[in-house]
Amino acid sequence: MNENPSLEGNVRLPHQVTRAGQNARDLLKAAESPPETKPPEKPPVAAVPAAFTVEQLLNAPDSERDASRDYWFARCQSVEGWRREDNKRTSARIQALESDLAKLREKNTELAKSHPATAPVIDLKKHFTEEEIDSIGEERATAILRASLQAADAVIQERIDAAVKPLLDKQNQRAEESEIERHRKFVQGLDDGFPTWQVTDKDQRWLAWLSGIDDASGLQRQKLINIHKADYNADGIVKMLQAFVVSLAPAALPPSPPETPTTLNGTGGDNPPNPAPGSDGKVLTAMEIKEGYKRKAIGKMSKEEADLFDARVAAQMKSAGRG
Repeated sequence: MNENPSLEGNVRLPHQVTRAGQNARDLLKAAESPPETKPPEKPPVAAVPAAFTVEQLLNAPDSERDASRDYWFARCQSVEGWRREDNKRTSARIQALESDLAKLREKNTELAKSHPATAPVIDLKKHFTEEEIDSIGEERATAILRASLQAADAVIQERIDAAVKPLLDKQNQRAEESEIERHRKFVQGLDDGFPTWQVTDKDQRWLAWLSGIDDASGLQRQKLINIHKADYNADGIVKMLQAFVVSLAPAALPPSPPETPTTLNGTGGDNPPNPAPGSDGKVLTAMEIKEGYKRKAIGKMSKEEADLFDARVAAQMKSAGRG
């Protein structure tokens, strides 16, 4: 472009004209110069391989990628794609296996229909003569014999059930009666050995005593009671009840039990002294008196026996001059 020389020199032009001329020159220069090249872009993030280990999944190859959100986003996308493909392959494999299984079942059903279970071979000669087989026919004789055997099996089974069922019922009844009888004898043994055992069984002192330890066995007394109950051992429970009574209030025996007098006052011709009221006049030995006190303390005496025992002891001590 040719410039106007009249515009050069000392002539001052307005600023608008000067700026317009400069803009025009810049546009011409930009059109003539080669286009600028853009800066290179960052390399694309490498995709995660389809086959990877746990370490490859959790650890980035370098710290720059580890801090990059784009890297982890791309990796998650790759893993999700791999997971979907694997699910598709697994689903296809399951469908193929189910199809094979269905085909095998159909084939098995067809084989079962085409090859029914063979019936046991029947020896016609054991049941028919040669003339009867020739007269009836082998196939018909076989059918008749098979039907007869099936009917006989049903009859035999009914007879077995009719004969065995009463025996089984009787055996079960005996077992039940035996269990009931054992329980009855167990309760009877408790009643005979300790008549007030049902009252004592509800006593709080008895329950507290059962929580203690038995000196002989080292077991808790309640466990011993359970063992005796399971064995229907009434004697064992009675002994424990008696030991409980003794532990509550041990009876204080006389320091020196009264002895049987060796001689009685009077002569042989005198009449024997009248027994004390309630006494039958029987003279007890020292051992009998000691044993009587013990039985009375643990509740082994009835009221009548205890009254008679006390009367005998009182009469004996009175006759010895101690009453």
